[in-house]
Amino acid sequence: MSNTNSIHWNTFSKKSFDYRGLNADDFFKGIYLSYKLHTAKPDSAIFHKAVEDAGIDVRETLFIDDSFANCMTARSLGMSVLHYKPGDNLESCILKELEQKEMI
Repeated sequence: MSNTNSIHWNTFSKKSFDYRGLNADDFFKGIYLSYKLHTAKPDSAIFHKAVEDAGIDVRETLFIDDSFANCMTARSLGMSVLHYKPGDNLESCILKELEQKEMI
């Protein structure tokens, strides 16, 4: 889920997800972009659209974002959240969160 526009997404996704000929669609089952959904985080509407489309249970979902406001919206909908701080080791943060939730 990203607050972005088409120009930024098309440029960013090609640079960030180019790995051995793979692209963003190869790494994610669903990609939810604000410009396509006509709503943006932290508005709960974008979360509702993504949850409905993906068919996920919010109680089994870990939402990761660097915006506190976005995390609070996700938490208010019943998701577990990880407020990521750029520069932190994301893998370590996720493992710590999962351990705390006894998911691993």
